[in-house]
Amino acid sequence: MSNPIVDIIMVTYNQEKYVSQAIESVLSQKCLFNYKLIINDDCSSDNTSEICKEYVVNYPDKIL
Repeated sequence: MSNPIVDIIMVTYNQEKYVSQAIESVLSQKCLFNYKLIINDDCSSDNTSEICKEYVVNYPDKIL
């Protein structure tokens, strides 16, 4: 039996102040299965997209 991979989908828009906290919350979870965090930024006009891109670079095995 293979280990399942759970997809976690996070949709964000202009959440520059809070998106790091939300991402860190997902990354800090202890679980017995593999997961991928899929972040969809809906064309934010603040720095949300840049913050998300930094996390993708720093956690390529966990975040898409």
